Amino acid sequence: MTRVAMFVTSTLVHDNRVRREAETIAAAGNEVTVFSHIAPPDVPRLGWEARCGLRAVPVRPVDFRGKRQPARAWAAAVNLWRWGGGQNLWKAARPYGAGIYHAHDLDTLAVAAWLAQRDGARLVYDSHELFLAQMDLGPDAPVMTWRQRVRLQLLRHNWARLERALISRAGTLITVSQSIADELVSLYDIRPPVVILNTPRYCDLSTRSLTLRQRLGLATEQRIILAQGNMMPGRGLLELVASLALLPEHYQLVFLGFNLGNYQAEIRGEVGRLGLDARVHALDALPPEQLLDASASADVGVVLLTPTNRNSLLALPNKLFEYMMAGLPFVANDLPEVGKVARKTGAGLTVPAITPEAIAAGLREVLENPARWHTMRQSALDAARNEYNWEQQTGRLLEAYCNIT
Repeated sequence: MTRVAMFVTSTLVHDNRVRREAETIAAAGNEVTVFSHIAPPDVPRLGWEARCGLRAVPVRPVDFRGKRQPARAWAAAVNLWRWGGGQNLWKAARPYGAGIYHAHDLDTLAVAAWLAQRDGARLVYDSHELFLAQMDLGPDAPVMTWRQRVRLQLLRHNWARLERALISRAGTLITVSQSIADELVSLYDIRPPVVILNTPRYCDLSTRSLTLRQRLGLATEQRIILAQGNMMPGRGLLELVASLALLPEHYQLVFLGFNLGNYQAEIRGEVGRLGLDARVHALDALPPEQLLDASASADVGVVLLTPTNRNSLLALPNKLFEYMMAGLPFVANDLPEVGKVARKTGAGLTVPAITPEAIAAGLREVLENPARWHTMRQSALDAARNEYNWEQQTGRLLEAYCNIT
């Protein structure tokens, strides 16, 4: 049995990738402790109490507000320079002692690397995205003050320094798509990372659910368009709302995860401006064990990502695989990884642009052709059963752990 310490700056409850990886490593006979920013009252929501060798440790985010200036500025600078912002995680894990330290994303790599070096332990770097590229905001970014822009550039420079210095220390590198793996190899001249897709555990959803229809009081003939996940800029959400105004009255739009992200006010404003309040439904995120059943009661899923940087361009979102597991055809803009999955599986249709007109045309093409909808639905179910499920990823993850150098 190996003791494994994992680090992540998310609140963990809705971080399905980290949860699945931790559960898989623990089920293989290891002792896994996940240090994260989960709130103590939320720990029972993970359902880990009865799982042997698996626990979550709540760590409060760093807060220097009790210090006076310039001591506060100095403490924050040291935290970023040495720990990549993860000083709180380092303090929590310092007494632990592990054989493997697993960093989930760049903002925990410095902590995991330092502890691995101290203990003569092995290091795993799990890059969930192109962390640095996501800080390239693009021309459509919100207006920022010069102080905000300077701070952003300093943060990016610091994290670039840490990734460049530490990535080669990892005995195993893991990432989420082949395109991001290729990008990391190109940037750092490293051995290819192991690709572990963000797929859900397999469950048979060939029988459709009524969860959303019953919850929202929608009739059978009404068509449900599902937008799942965080409410964030750069995800075509305002354009999606505007596309609904171009579609028949019986088309309904459901946001599932409306409590996540920072874009709720803008979405509500667009819904009100277009007079769509009766046709747009904003639901909070569901626990993982309820999510797929709810998704299986929709008619089509939507995946829209504005390619403002290399990270969003090469992304392969969780929701894509969750839609297929739920038997949902999906409409997406044609990004390299997303478009590849759409064409390979036949479960998705790509649109040429993120505009209300293009989105509406794509949704009509799927929903107003019953034969095509059924074919796409079956393709989604087949792809989820045969390839895009967590059971297929488990072997790769465990092999990667066995091969840590």
